[in-house]
Amino acid sequence: MARALGIGGVFFRSYDPKSLAEWYQRCDYMFNLVVDDLDGALEQVREGGAELVGGIEEQEYARFGWFMDPEGNKVELWQPKG
Repeated sequence: MARALGIGGVFFRSYDPKSLAEWYQRCDYMFNLVVDDLDGALEQVREGGAELVGGIEEQEYARFGWFMDPEGNKVELWQPKG
């Protein structure tokens, strides 16, 4: 069974956190999870009812895939190479 190894990261700063939080209440955003088996993880979420978005993207350092959760939030999964 594929498993998440951790959150890939949240990388931003805010000069006005209250306004930024209100913006995130109104707009979509995405987070990503590092996984040990991208193909297996995508299959698991698909079997659980998630909608896969696009295909797998191969980069020199990692593989990426995406799905929409039941509330319509986009989630990125990535598996480091090597």
